[in-house]
Amino acid sequence: MAEPIDLKQLMSDTMAQLKSAYDKAQGTDVAPLLMAVRESIGALREAVLEIREQNAALKERGAGLEEALRLKPSLVRHRGVYWTKGDPDPWCPTCWEIDHRAIHLNRSDLMAGRLCSCSRCQYSVSLDVVSPPKEWPG
Repeated sequence: MAEPIDLKQLMSDTMAQLKSAYDKAQGTDVAPLLMAVRESIGALREAVLEIREQNAALKERGAGLEEALRLKPSLVRHRGVYWTKGDPDPWCPTCWEIDHRAIHLNRSDLMAGRLCSCSRCQYSVSLDVVSPPKEWPG
């Protein structure tokens, strides 16, 4: 794989070269053209930063989807929530079914610790009405 380009350094070097050319071109007809190029490079810099942010978000989403694929075979829906074998805490059905995000339901202090809720979507359920399956598939 080719070594990644250091975009920040490339932009910095280009700006330094343009500034040098601009300084040398003072009083000639090329100065307005160099200013336009400088503005274009500034816009390019902003676009590169936006692409970096999008790339980071896509990497995060990809990691989440990989985790979902890893967990999918072990998640079993029973009585409205998802469970994994050997795990006493249920997983949020809303987050899993809409976004394929495996989010544990956290026990709260309400109802003597029998109320579980999702920190992401606020789905909640009482452990009095849900329980892991007695027999697991497979």
